[in-house]
Amino acid sequence: MEIKNVMIEKLKYAPYNPRRISDEVLNKLKRSIQEFGYIEPIVVNKRTMHVIGGNQRLKVLRQLDIKEVQAVIVDLDDTHEKALNIALNKINGEWDLGKLKDIFLEFENNEVDMDLTGFNLDEIENIVEHSMLDIEKIDIEPFFEEKVVFSLEREKAYLTEEEYQKFKNYLLGHGETIEEGIREIIKDVSG
Repeated sequence: MEIKNVMIEKLKYAPYNPRRISDEVLNKLKRSIQEFGYIEPIVVNKRTMHVIGGNQRLKVLRQLDIKEVQAVIVDLDDTHEKALNIALNKINGEWDLGKLKDIFLEFENNEVDMDLTGFNLDEIENIVEHSMLDIEKIDIEPFFEEKVVFSLEREKAYLTEEEYQKFKNYLLGHGETIEEGIREIIKDVSG
C-alpha cells in the first residue's frame, strides 16, 4: 500500500461496485467536499486502476473538474479487489444517538448549516426527538434465544422477540411517544 498523486483521468469506476447514491446524497457529498476539501483519499487498485473505495467521491471530483488527487494505491487480484470494495462499503460503526443529538443541538445553537452533516432535517429531528431510546439486539448466550434490550435513562427491560413485537404494536396502537411507551412497558415488566 502506498499513497500517491494520481491523475483523475486514469481512474476507472469499479464496474461491479454494488453501492448506489441518489442525486440528493451525491449533492450532499459534493457540498461537503466543497466545504471541507478532499480529505478522504480514494482507494485504487494499481493492476486495474479501478476505484475500490470512493467511486462516489470520484464522481464529485470529476464534476468539480479536479485533475489530480491523492489516492491509496493497493495491489490486489480481482477477487480481493471486490472483497475490499464490499468491506470498505459495509464495515462501519453505529451512531451513538445521544452524542449525535448533543452535537446537533450544539450546531443548532451555533447556527451551523446542518446540511453539511449529510443528514436531512427530518433525520435530525427524529434523532433529537428519540435519542433517549436505546434499542439493541443482544445474544445473551450461544444457543439461547436472542433478546431485545430496551433502556431509557437508567431503567432497562429485556424482552424476547415476541414481547418486542407486542411492545411495538402497543406503541403504534396507542399513539404514544416512544419514551412514554417504554416507561409503561418497563413499569409493567418490573412489576
